Amino acid sequence: MGIIAFAIKKVTKILNYLPKPHSSFLQWHITERCNLRCKHCYQTSYETPEMPLPKMLSIVDEYIELLDLWGIEGRMQVTGGEPFVRKDIFDVLEKIHENRNKLMFTIMSNGFYVTRDIAKKLKDLNINNFQISIEGEAHTNDYIRGKGAFKKITEAAKILVEEGIHTSLSFTVTSINSKEYFKVLEIAKSLGVQTLWSDRLVPWGSGKQIQEQMLQPLDVKEHYEKITRISKDLERNGSKTRLSRNRTLYFMADPKKEHDRLPWANHCDGVGTRGMTVLCDGTVYPCRRLPIKVGNLMEQSLFEIWYGNEWMWKLRDKNNYKNEKCGNCELFERCGGGAPCIAYGYSGTPFATDPQCWKAFDKILPAEELARAAQIAESDKEPEYWEHVIVQDTGKDLGEHFELDNGRIYYCNGIKTEVSKIKEENPSGLYLLNIDLNNFNIDEILNKIENKKIKKLFVSIRNNQNSTQNKNEALFLLGHLKNKNVNFKLTRPLPRGWFGFDYFRVSRALNAPQSWKDSMELFYIENEQIKIRNIINIDGPKLKYMPSRNQIYEYFSYFYNRPRRMQKPKEELIKVKAVWG
Repeated sequence: MGIIAFAIKKVTKILNYLPKPHSSFLQWHITERCNLRCKHCYQTSYETPEMPLPKMLSIVDEYIELLDLWGIEGRMQVTGGEPFVRKDIFDVLEKIHENRNKLMFTIMSNGFYVTRDIAKKLKDLNINNFQISIEGEAHTNDYIRGKGAFKKITEAAKILVEEGIHTSLSFTVTSINSKEYFKVLEIAKSLGVQTLWSDRLVPWGSGKQIQEQMLQPLDVKEHYEKITRISKDLERNGSKTRLSRNRTLYFMADPKKEHDRLPWANHCDGVGTRGMTVLCDGTVYPCRRLPIKVGNLMEQSLFEIWYGNEWMWKLRDKNNYKNEKCGNCELFERCGGGAPCIAYGYSGTPFATDPQCWKAFDKILPAEELARAAQIAESDKEPEYWEHVIVQDTGKDLGEHFELDNGRIYYCNGIKTEVSKIKEENPSGLYLLNIDLNNFNIDEILNKIENKKIKKLFVSIRNNQNSTQNKNEALFLLGHLKNKNVNFKLTRPLPRGWFGFDYFRVSRALNAPQSWKDSMELFYIENEQIKIRNIINIDGPKLKYMPSRNQIYEYFSYFYNRPRRMQKPKEELIKVKAVWG
C-alpha cells in the first residue's frame, strides 16, 4: 500500500445509507397571530412568541444547506396564523427569492390583507401559488370563518388572478358544509381560480371541539366520488379551474386510475418522509396537522431533527402502519393507512387506520377501539421505507472516494483525479503532503506549499513509534494551514498520546467541517458498521437495523461547529500556544 495507510481502502459517503427524500417541502408558520378564529382551526394558541427576523433568515440558509446535501430542490409554504400580520414578511420572502434557483414558494392565507400592491410585489418575487381558505357560500363561510370573510376572500382571489398569480382555494369539508363544495366550485370558476381542493376536518385544536362534524366513511366516499366525476368533466371541457384529488383516500373513488410513475401519490407523503413544519417559536412538527414535537430550531438544526429524532424514524417506517386493518389490505402500498394526522387527532396515534376509510369501516369507530387495533408488537425488523424515501442499495458497489495505488492517493468525485505530491504541479489543485516526523523541516514544507494553487491538500503524517518527536512543529504547521484557509484533510488519525485531555478539542479545531456535507465525509461503512475516520477511531451504530439511529446526529455534530458556534475569528479558534504549548 506504500507509505500512506488508510483504515480501509474504500471510503463511502454515509448519506447513501440514510434516508433522504425525492422531494422536500418546509411549511413555515411565521406567526400564530390571526385576525380570525375559525371553528375548525387546528391551532391551540394565538400568542406564541415569535423568532426574531435574523434567526428566521438563517432558517432559509439552513434549509438550503439541507437541500444541497440531498441534491434536490425544495418548496417553502409560508403561512400562519395569518402571515401578513407580520410586518417583516417581505424580508422573509425576499430572502427566499434570493434562492429561487433552489426554492419554490407558496403562501397560505385568509386573504384579508391582499391588496393590489401586495399582489404586484408577490408577482415580482415569482410566487408559485397563493392559497386562500373558503368554507362555502357567504352565510356558511362567515359562520365558520367570521363575519365579512367571504367578501374579503373573493376580493383577494380576484386581485391575485388579475395580477397573473396562480391562485387556489382550500375547502375543509364537514357535515355542515359538504353540500356547498360544488357551489364553491362555481365561485372559483367565476373568479378564474386555477385550483380548488377539498380536505377533511382534522380533530385537533379548535377542530377537536367539533369532532362530531367529521363525515362518516360512506359520506366521504360519496363526496370523493362526486368530486372525481366532476373533475373529469372539467378536464374534458378544458376548464381553467381544476379540482385537486391528490389527498389521502381520493384514489379509492377512482380505483382504475394507476400511478405507475409515482407509486406513493395516493397516500400522505409528508410526515417523516419529505416534509417538516416550523412554528413561529422554532418548534418543529412532522406536519402542522400532526402536532408531535420533534425538535426546536432555536436549539437544533433541521439536519439534526431529520436524522436525530426517533419520531421521524418511526413515521417513515411503513412497518409501523401495518396495523390490524391496514396490514392485510391489498391497497396498503397505495394508501399507506390514509391520513396520519386525522388518525392521531381522533385516536391519539398516527399509526391507526384512517377513521374515515370506507373500505375499513361503515361508521367511525370509538377512538379507544381504533387505537387498540393500531398496536403493533415491537420487533427487530429492518426499517422498510416508503418508495419516496431514497436509501442506497447496500448490495451495489457505491464506488470509491479515496483510493491508494502504488503509494499515491487518488481522490474520486465522479471522475477519478490523481492527487499530485506537493513538489509537482497539478492543474486539478489536489495535492498530497507527506510528513516524516523523523526528518521534519517546517521551513522546507512551507516553501513547498507557497504559491501552490491548492484546492484540497491531503496531509499524511508518518510516526510509527507514536513518539512526541517534532510534535509541536507538526501541530504548528496544521494550525498554520487552518489559519491560512488551506482546505486540508488528514489521511490518518494523529497520535492520541499527543494530546491527553485536550485530544478531542484539538482534533475538532484542526479539521472541523464547515457544513453537514463536509461532516459526513468523515464517516465510512465497514462490515455493516458506521465508523468515523480521519481524527479518531470510533464505531457508530450498526448499519443494518441502526438500533442507535437516534444517536447518529451526535456522531456528526461532534465534528461540525454549527454556525452559531463559529462566530469567533479563526485566529481565536486556533491558538497554537494556548492549546498545544
